[in-house]
Amino acid sequence: MLEALLEDLVSVGADTMTIARNGLLRTSILVEVLSPPSGEPFIKTLRHSVSDLTGILIIAPESNGALLQMTRDVESLGFRNLGCSADSVALCGDKLSLFSRWRSEKVPTPETWRKLTDIDDSGPFIVKPRDGCGCVDTVVAENFSELRILIEKLNRQHATEFIVQKLVRGIPASISCIISNETTVFMPACGQSIQRIGNRLEYTGGWGPLPEEMITRAQMLAAKALDGIRGLGGWVGVDMILGDARDGSNDFAIEINPRLTSSYLGIRHMKGTIAAAAIARRDQMPVGNGNDKFRSVVWSKCGKVAAN
Repeated sequence: MLEALLEDLVSVGADTMTIARNGLLRTSILVEVLSPPSGEPFIKTLRHSVSDLTGILIIAPESNGALLQMTRDVESLGFRNLGCSADSVALCGDKLSLFSRWRSEKVPTPETWRKLTDIDDSGPFIVKPRDGCGCVDTVVAENFSELRILIEKLNRQHATEFIVQKLVRGIPASISCIISNETTVFMPACGQSIQRIGNRLEYTGGWGPLPEEMITRAQMLAAKALDGIRGLGGWVGVDMILGDARDGSNDFAIEINPRLTSSYLGIRHMKGTIAAAAIARRDQMPVGNGNDKFRSVVWSKCGKVAAN
């Protein structure tokens, strides 16, 4: 994902550099790569090695507060953040807090619980880390008895906090957008490839675009999910489940990803480098309309893309 973005930024004329581990990238020599010493904090490299950038885009997971801490570091040093603000990352990266926000705003989202004693449902359930991403450590429990056993096992194996959601049926999907100056431009909505292996869920990639009717539903649900959340900016993704009702009554918002998502791998092939240009130049949003035609592609989470 990082390599794809860097290649696209170079192609639109952006003067680009990145902080990454030594040997991680195979990008053009036009991209300057800083490789910090092993174990050096991100903020130390940022403070001592970077001084003249016009903007910084962070690519990091929400897990263990990584994205939030790095965003706070960027803001503390006064750099222009090309992504979401720390406050919006804190809200969207916490699935329980986001659920509470959505419930108060009447955004359709599955029932979510923090404690087993609060659950008044027979299942099935999804168990996931409160700040996780990419289906890591995400499992399915078919009933409450199975849920109790799974929670006890996960709590023994992991230090992170887990939450429980009601499992809803439908097509796993996502829609990405670029947000700048309170203007939101949606990319084509895509399907997510999620495999179930035993009781464990694994994200393996995506495909798209979705049929036009589903794209319309996805845009409407995402707009409602994003409404009123201050500080969102740059590339933002909304994960959702699109149900079997054509009027969208069985559609549910699942989470907001306040960062670049793996769907960029596929969308760049559908839509071209226009998305990268918009990220690099936040005052110039991509041009498009409802009649745009997009190539149909499928991609893996490791970056392989093919015609669908």
